[in-house]
Amino acid sequence: MCSLSALNRTIAVAGLVVLFAVAGNAAETTIASIIAEPAKFDGTTITVQGAAASVKETTSRAGNDYTTFQIQDAAGSAVRVFSWGHPDIIDGDRLEVTGVYQQVKRVGRYTFYNEIDAQSIKPSTR
Repeated sequence: MCSLSALNRTIAVAGLVVLFAVAGNAAETTIASIIAEPAKFDGTTITVQGAAASVKETTSRAGNDYTTFQIQDAAGSAVRVFSWGHPDIIDGDRLEVTGVYQQVKRVGRYTFYNEIDAQSIKPSTR
């Protein structure tokens, strides 16, 4: 029989494996492509590159840290990004963001449009 803590560790490791497998299968696309055909990308895991803008770190009433920002291409087209925690980013940073794009996302009484739920945020290599 497995102890509860061992089971929790196993579940946590399995979750990380799935997360990295999904992030590894992300389709690289452009911000302009998402804006031109948002329904095509809805619910899919994508990777985009661009500059961070309007970075806002927040803590919810429940005490959960999260960050929102825009990721912009050179032409100024942008998509909103949501990330749990406070990644070490500032306006102007060149980033590669991988996550699930949602054309419409509802959270309680709030509705968000054209947002990437980030699974990975890292400095851009381009």
